[in-house]
Amino acid sequence: MRVRHWTLNLLLVQLLHQIYSTSRSSSVLSAPAICPPAYTVYPCDCSTRLSQFNCGKTISSNLVLKQIFQESSRQLIPSTDSGQPSVVIYEKFQFQNSIVDSIESDTLDRYAFRELAIDHNDYLETIHTEAFKSTYGITDRVVLEANPSLGRRDDSVDQLFRVLSQFLNASLIHVVDCGLKYIPADAFRQISGPQSRLRRLSLANNRIGSIGDRAFSQLPSISYLSLQNNLIDRLDPQSLTFSDPHVVRDSGGGGGGRAIGGHLFIDLSKNRLNSTSFRSGSLLAIGRPYVDLQLSDNLIDYLNESLVKPLFKLRSVTLKLWRNPINCSDCRMRWTTAEKHCGGNHNNNLTISYGQRIDFQCRLFKDNFRHS
Repeated sequence: MRVRHWTLNLLLVQLLHQIYSTSRSSSVLSAPAICPPAYTVYPCDCSTRLSQFNCGKTISSNLVLKQIFQESSRQLIPSTDSGQPSVVIYEKFQFQNSIVDSIESDTLDRYAFRELAIDHNDYLETIHTEAFKSTYGITDRVVLEANPSLGRRDDSVDQLFRVLSQFLNASLIHVVDCGLKYIPADAFRQISGPQSRLRRLSLANNRIGSIGDRAFSQLPSISYLSLQNNLIDRLDPQSLTFSDPHVVRDSGGGGGGRAIGGHLFIDLSKNRLNSTSFRSGSLLAIGRPYVDLQLSDNLIDYLNESLVKPLFKLRSVTLKLWRNPINCSDCRMRWTTAEKHCGGNHNNNLTISYGQRIDFQCRLFKDNFRHS
């Protein structure tokens, strides 16, 4: 009976493939995703209702994981008329609580997923550059969470960012609670094309100590960047360089469209930044018309006027410095409350005090003389 059920499933998928294929050369199977029989993907499980694969706890090695997808796909997924292998799309692939230390090339074989969630794999150290080749142009959400060994080795860091740079359709990428040591220069480079849909990027709760030059410069649509709770103690002149948001536009009527990526929120809270951590030009490099910069819970005791003040002449900026040891009796902070500047990008008749754009709490004067 199980064999008969499996045969019917296979025939149905092949029929749907013929109905839904839009082109003879198409390599994507756009028919509804039907799960293979349970015994072909064990110890993973698949839900047709949720369109989701779950793997992990009993996977003993990456070879087992790779074999599951290879063998089931060759039975389930037909080739196109041109002889090229088709790809069948599911909503989500969840891989968690495994003892696997690497994810090898072509692991997913002919399967693609709208969302990848790889979490709580204590021994996972590396992901091969071509591990998710079948889904790079399809996946919308990538979440790598609580994989403490991922990114601890220098070679695995560079390799991981080559993987992340190939998700051309992704609007969200989170690599949080992992072991990332640094962000390399040109981290999100154009390997197979621009990541023009990526809006939200979180690299929070890692062990990042430094940001390489132009790490995010190829992400024109980015509007949210979280680097919260890391070990960053320095920002170099090109660490926070971002491309011109007006280069990328949504398609729209009238041949114009609208600019995207204009507003940018950057969260650098809970790092090790102090008043001398900002190299000349490091903040000016942000280059977006509207910037919210979160610097709370660092070690900043004053704001360098020559580095911070020019920001307000070029764009609309809000700085948040809650729970920093700001010393308001320091003469180097006087400019934030005593001076004003004219307007923003669109209203040069509006006078704004720096204090309206810089949100901080002063360390009490008596704290300067408090004994431990």
